[in-house]
Amino acid sequence: MTAHPCDVSGLAALHRAVSMGLDALEALARGQGDGARAPEWDDRAALDRAVQWVAQRFELQGLDAWGRRVLAFLVGVWTHPEARKRLSRLYPGTGSGAVPFEAVRHALDPSGEATAEVWRVVEESGVLSRLGWIRRDDAGFLWPGPAWWTRRARTAQRPGPDEVALPPWVVPMSGPAEGGLQAWDGAVPLNLDEVQRWWRHRDQVLVGWGFGQRLGSSGPGVKALFSGPPGSGKRRAAAWMGVRLGLEMWSVSTPRLSSRYIGEAEARLAQVFSMARERGVGLFIGDCEDFLGHRTAVRSANDRYANLTVDAFLQEMDSFPGLLILASSGPERLDRAVMRRVNVHVRFALPHAETRAALWEALARSGPGRPLTRAQSHRLAAEFAFSASEIESCYLAAVTWALDRGEALSFQHLWDACMARAEGRGDLVRAR
Repeated sequence: MTAHPCDVSGLAALHRAVSMGLDALEALARGQGDGARAPEWDDRAALDRAVQWVAQRFELQGLDAWGRRVLAFLVGVWTHPEARKRLSRLYPGTGSGAVPFEAVRHALDPSGEATAEVWRVVEESGVLSRLGWIRRDDAGFLWPGPAWWTRRARTAQRPGPDEVALPPWVVPMSGPAEGGLQAWDGAVPLNLDEVQRWWRHRDQVLVGWGFGQRLGSSGPGVKALFSGPPGSGKRRAAAWMGVRLGLEMWSVSTPRLSSRYIGEAEARLAQVFSMARERGVGLFIGDCEDFLGHRTAVRSANDRYANLTVDAFLQEMDSFPGLLILASSGPERLDRAVMRRVNVHVRFALPHAETRAALWEALARSGPGRPLTRAQSHRLAAEFAFSASEIESCYLAAVTWALDRGEALSFQHLWDACMARAEGRGDLVRAR
């Protein structure tokens, strides 16, 4: 029996199946009536193969046939930049990663015979929401949920036979759940939303109005700089930003990008940006001041090649069409050419006492022990002026101590963990 031309393996089958669904949507948009679909869509071989691949690749459990079919279509959109572009043309304003329910219904059930089944899967109390695969916004659009980001980060490091492995200096970021920054209200800068505004309107401003070409950029990319002391939440905010925008985010390790071999660092940079363009993902580069410091007058071969690395990065930065987030604890050490290219500069600070108390309370509510009283959370916040990441580390240490002793997590466990961390730093960190 001759194989159907769409009956290919893995990711290619998934993207082919999604393209068929978008063909059906575009036919509908051209006014061919409800139930219109592309001829290839009558043959479900590619879709069935794609569903099977997604189920195996992401180890799906607890989903029935319609649940797997809907999730396969959503995964196909989320992992295929061209599909996201086509969908945004059909449904203006959906943004990157947002999929309207009507798109899912018309693509998978153009006849409308199984609308109830599709809705049962994606509604707020549906199985995909309960398992964390999707989240619904106020407009009813479907976005990648925390389970998707976690599973995607896990599987990206062990690619299937039809996928390209990520280089060792690139690690997928797993975004926090919806509301993951709510406890950080006092520490998260107000202009973090400015990154989202830039991303939403980038096509109109940079391409439609031509500002990108005038400013020397070949694509509608957004460049942001997150600056602040270590532990102030720059990495977490970048991961959260990816979740909010429906973007997969990659974290790039600058120490591993460097190489003693001439030209190797530039080649690795080019590889990272090229793969990010192909897959439509955003990039997060931490401690970038170590890699993108001020260019100097050439007095030695080391100066010359360091300058070449910065030059290569600036070229990639200019042409990158996606979201690029640089993080630095010393922005004054960055080359001025890098600063000129930044669209949004977000400044982070260590949390103050009220925010620290809110963080303790939020962790206690989500953990295995009893919630902290207001007096307990404020006592911890007043006594230990930890950063947000240090508070999380102390909480996890207290959880492990309680489990090891076979006890319920208590305030005393948290206090002991904080004392141990403070003593490990050489002093008892008092609130400022």
